[in-house]
Amino acid sequence: MENTSKKKGKKFLKFLLIAIVGLILVGFIGHLAWVSSGSNKWEKSLEKEGIVVHALKQPGKFVLQMKATKRIKSKLAAFVSVMQDVEAMCTDGCYEARVIKKEADSHLLSTFTRFDLPSPMKDREWVLENHFSQDPQTKEILYKIRAIPNIVPENDGYVRIKHFNNSWRFTSAGNGEVDVVWTADMDQGGYLVNLLFNLGSADAMRSSLLEIEKLVQKEKYQNAKFDFIEEVDEMKVAEN
Repeated sequence: MENTSKKKGKKFLKFLLIAIVGLILVGFIGHLAWVSSGSNKWEKSLEKEGIVVHALKQPGKFVLQMKATKRIKSKLAAFVSVMQDVEAMCTDGCYEARVIKKEADSHLLSTFTRFDLPSPMKDREWVLENHFSQDPQTKEILYKIRAIPNIVPENDGYVRIKHFNNSWRFTSAGNGEVDVVWTADMDQGGYLVNLLFNLGSADAMRSSLLEIEKLVQKEKYQNAKFDFIEEVDEMKVAEN
């Protein structure tokens, strides 16, 4: 009887081992298939509450590139003011944000941000260069954000993001409205975190744009002015 029980136990362990190896193999094959796939074209992921989100899967890359668009009633400079308010923008897991360096004319600043992730994943650190510019003809504002991970020393217990190449475009649509285009091309550092990004980024971008739409309406942002930003309405008044 004892020998029979031992034999059954060995068979179960053998079956369990085979099952685990099989799952790992299937997962590995699935990962390879996903990485090699992709149309390299923007495909709609979500359309809700005036927001359209597209995803782009590039062959050879695991992480999706994302793009979200929305028309928002606001002045152009208000978006620059909001984006430079790092404490106000510290949401959705962010628990520390500060400006490291800011140019006198406010068109360029470096920022440090920390994000909380559930255990066993380590918290993430973003060290970013934020650059704002306005096209002199179209008056479109381009806000580009890139990782500059080495300008401050890395900290033990955190993952410093190395690839971050996001951008925002703010274009006047007339009648006091602005077309907002937000493009995200980033690597969160780690398979599981990037997997969660692929699965949840469309809805996360929708939620973030809705929050920004509310935030930008505040008087302090609507009254903001920058030497390098010209409002379209102000330009028309000057011409008349």
